[in-house]
Amino acid sequence: MRVRLSERQLGLIKEEEKKASVYERFLSHKITPYVMEKIEQENYDNEDIYGYTVVDLVQEIEDTFGLSYHLASFAVFTWLLRDGTDPEDHWYLADWLYKSPDPMGYLKHSGYYDEYIKDISFNDIDKTEDGKVIFSVDNWGEFADLFDSPDMVRGILGEDYYEMFNYYDYPITDVVSNLSNENVKYVIETIIEKHKGESISGLEHREEFENLLNENGDLVIDDRLKAITDSYNLGILLSESELLDSDIANDLTNAYNSAYNSAAEGELWKEAKDEIVGYLGSEGEWTGEKSNTLTFDITDKYDELINEHIEESGDNPLDEYFSFISMLEDTFKNHFSSSDMLDFSSNLDYFYPDSSNVKRDFNDNIGGYF
Repeated sequence: MRVRLSERQLGLIKEEEKKASVYERFLSHKITPYVMEKIEQENYDNEDIYGYTVVDLVQEIEDTFGLSYHLASFAVFTWLLRDGTDPEDHWYLADWLYKSPDPMGYLKHSGYYDEYIKDISFNDIDKTEDGKVIFSVDNWGEFADLFDSPDMVRGILGEDYYEMFNYYDYPITDVVSNLSNENVKYVIETIIEKHKGESISGLEHREEFENLLNENGDLVIDDRLKAITDSYNLGILLSESELLDSDIANDLTNAYNSAYNSAAEGELWKEAKDEIVGYLGSEGEWTGEKSNTLTFDITDKYDELINEHIEESGDNPLDEYFSFISMLEDTFKNHFSSSDMLDFSSNLDYFYPDSSNVKRDFNDNIGGYF
């Protein structure tokens, strides 16, 4: 029997196709039993679905009942499931979902989602007895491939020191101006320790040092140098004497360059972490006997993230991935545009670390350079 829908009925179905519940409504429509009967008959006539390709069968249902392609494929897909067959034995999931306006509705109302996806298991996901879904990784760096600039993120989130900016030969006065009073004292004591008894010239024109110079206009390094307690005069001492070429001046410049990079790394590390936390909806915490496993409670996001992958890729994650992180990587790397990737809030083309953070790191780590 050839059954076709009226123009009015087709119009109503097309309107319903714009809604998320189109497949649910199709299953309860009076035409559906006839559609399923036709699929059953075609299967019987051809002995077996393998003898009648799903492409031909979908086309037959489409032509016979005047259905849209995605409703015809949904009907065949649902019939196969009810017959105890995995539709993916005949066609890739992406082919079944082709042209569907609501992939998740397609999978859920057909019964496929409950049968093949709902209880999916990954080796980095733990579903607890109280219903929580816990996602575990070894470190923050495992999320690098979710970003638009993965290599940089891998360096920033990794355990090793990351050098974002090249070495720059800052004026020593600029470097010293960032020293705390305590560290000015520390540098002066280091100069005395390393150069005690040496005479240095070049300061005879500076009235700030006239009480420290001998009759020849030289400054003999001894404990009297402790009278210098501010960064301004320390800067003059280093910039206008032979000390400018000393290891101390070089060490200070190296320390400042290092602080500049560590401050940048710290700021971008926080931005990257905030992006990850925002995406997963969980802060993450270190767990395990040695606190060496980073875990996230993604109970409220788990289904959403799996559905996102299916909608973007048309794949059942279980077919391709053993780990949840691998599924996320595929979603981002192969199915998202660059604008959808995780990214820093700062514009990296114009990024420089906050000067207060540079100053903090400079002073906190100065001792390691002498």
